[in-house]
Parts: sequence; C-alpha cells; structure tokens
Amino acid sequence: MVKFLQLNLNHCRAAQDLLAQTTREKRIDVAIISEPYTPKHIGVWHESLDAGAALWSCGQAPHQITQRMARKGFARAKCGRIYVYSCYIPPSIPLAEYTAIIEDIAQDAHGKSPVIIAGDFNAWATEWGSSRTIPRGTILLDILASLNVCLLNIGTRSTYSKAGRESIIDLTFASPDVARDAQWHVSDVYTHSDHFAVITDTSQLGSRGASRRLQHTGYKMDTRDLERLLPMVEGLGIRGDANSSADVIAETITNACDAILTKVRKGGNSHRPVAWWNDDIAKAQRNFRAKWKLLKDAIRRSKSRYFQELCDAADAEPFGLAYKLVMGRLCRQPMPTNPEQLKQIVLTLFPRQTPAIAPQLPAYGINDCALTDDNEVLSIAAKLKADKSPGPDGIPNGMETSATCADPEARQGTG
Repeated sequence: MVKFLQLNLNHCRAAQDLLAQTTREKRIDVAIISEPYTPKHIGVWHESLDAGAALWSCGQAPHQITQRMARKGFARAKCGRIYVYSCYIPPSIPLAEYTAIIEDIAQDAHGKSPVIIAGDFNAWATEWGSSRTIPRGTILLDILASLNVCLLNIGTRSTYSKAGRESIIDLTFASPDVARDAQWHVSDVYTHSDHFAVITDTSQLGSRGASRRLQHTGYKMDTRDLERLLPMVEGLGIRGDANSSADVIAETITNACDAILTKVRKGGNSHRPVAWWNDDIAKAQRNFRAKWKLLKDAIRRSKSRYFQELCDAADAEPFGLAYKLVMGRLCRQPMPTNPEQLKQIVLTLFPRQTPAIAPQLPAYGINDCALTDDNEVLSIAAKLKADKSPGPDGIPNGMETSATCADPEARQGTG
C-alpha cells in the first residue's frame, strides 16, 4: 500500500526543499501538502483550485494517481486503491464558506472507500485534544459524521507550534479498514515550518507484516576490483533453455559480487538523498533540531516556573501582580481606527435628539386665577414680586388679585 506524509509548508521555500529530502529519508510515497511554496516538477503533482492544498506522488517510483478532482479548499485523487483528500482551509474565511467547503468534501467522498481525508482544517475540538471546541470543530465533526470515517489523531501531541503557542489543527480521517491497520504518528523530523510532519503508514493493510519492504542487497561500486571479478565470470554462456541459462548467469554474477564487492543493505532506513544534499546540511539540520528542542524545553520550564511563582504571589497578595495581569488581559481592548466604526460608536453612545423648545406660557390677566400647575403659579409669583408699586387704593399692584383669588367670597362680592 502507500505511506503518506502530511505537512503545512506555510508557503516557505526552505520547508519545501527540506520536504524533498524528508520524503526520501522516510520512504514516503505520497505527500499531503497544505500551503505549498510552488508546484514540484519531479513526480506527479495535483493541487486544489486555490493552490492551497496539494498531493505530491514523490516516491522513488512515483505512484500513479488517478481520478483527480480539484475544488476550492481541497484536491482529491486515487493513490493505489485509496481515495486521498488533501485539504487546507484558511483561518480567515467566514464560517459559512468554511461550512460550504466541508460539505463539498463530504459530498464528493460519499460512497468512496477506502478514503483518507487529511490536511490543515484550522479547527479546534476536544475530540482531538484541543482545550475547547469552537464552531469550526463542531461543523467539521457534524458534517464528516455522515461519512464512514474515523479520526486517526491520537494523544495530545501538537501539530502546530509558533512563538510558544501550540495547537492541534492538522487532522487525518480514514475509513475503518484503513484506520484498523494504519500506523499514525507526529514525526520529530525538522521541517523548517511552524507545523510538524504527520506520517500515516498504510503499507501493512490487508496483511500485517507480510507486505514489508523487501531487503534488497546492493554493492558499493567504489570497492569493485575488476582484476578479481572478471576471472570469476569467465566462461558464462547460454546452455539449455533461456530460463535455466538466466538462472545460472544470475547466480554466477551474484556470487562473484558477494566475494569481491562490499555489500550495502537497501531498505529500512537507507535512502538516496536529493542531489544537493550533503553532510554539512545534514549536520546543520541535526544541530538545529537539537537546539530547537532545547529551546522549547527551556521555554516550557520557564513558563511553568513563572506560573507557579504567580500562584504563590497571588496567595500572599491577592491584588498584586497576578491580579493586574489577569485584569489587564480581561480589560485590554484594541483601539478602533476605522472611521466608520468610530462614527458608529459615537452615534451609539451619544444619540442625536431633537432640541427641546420651551412651551409658550399663556398671559394671565389680573383677575384670572385659573392656575393649573406649579409652573404657572411660579410665573404669577414672579410677576407679583417684580411689580410692587402701590395702586390707587394704596395697595401694591397684584395684592388685590391675590386676596381676591384666595377668598372666594370676596371674589363674589366684587361683582
């Protein structure tokens, strides 16, 4: 069967160059790629319509990939007898578009078996080890539940790491007959990407241990000794039928090579590197990987130690640094800069209102005492206070009005 490697290259040229060597070292047949740098010209390449996902048949003898189909967000092809989907859905697209792509994948995969659906889905769900489930994770699980597939991700090993932040977003789904015997793991190989390589080995499907790669014997040609080799193969000729003659010739040459040349065992971990690979690059890769691991371990230890110190400080001083850090995270909001957004915020906080216009108060005569509310009473009182000059009868203006208004009997007597 087929051995797969899936990896998000993050549009990085160095990551794609290293992938060419990694596929040889790990004896990979087909690479399931997200965000490739550029199409490869060696082997067979098939990518999605938006070029965000690709399938690369990269083995020493590239597998023929048939029944190809490309859509936005994924590419599909048949490798051997397995239908393989390479998927990449960016984190920036709207939820409705994300749903449409997943539904498109499920609709195309319906009725196809065996199948592998793999790639970077940019979704979180507790089912594959995330700390929480987001809407994308729920959508992915609900839609793929209509297919007869299983999740191959095991454990809580992250597939993405950048600036101390880790997550599991590179996923592999497979039909039960593939999942039953497939070997899935996150590789420690250095990728020069912020994603880790994920390897799915289906080479044992159908016969556990029976279909392992044959251990072929080869020879180091720089150890050949023609002066000793030629005498051992002299006298070879065709005797009898073609099959028996071929067997005799093959056995004679094999015996001669075994006796003269240094053997090298092909298969297992042996590989033929890419043309530009050399010992200096291999050493630099090993050193970089070792230092990168030391850096990760140091960061993890420091974060753990600092968190414990914060917890101890919070016990001693509840409103100290730990409190300020938490409140700063909760209260910190980015300052909006978009003019339309700022305008909307201002209009919401300070809505426009129609200017208030004071009502026109009626003019009251001296003998008009029909006071209807407190405002009118205050208005009359102000007028009386302003005009206190004595009238013809020696009583200040307005006083007779007050007396008359205050005494109903007097009002009746004035007729």
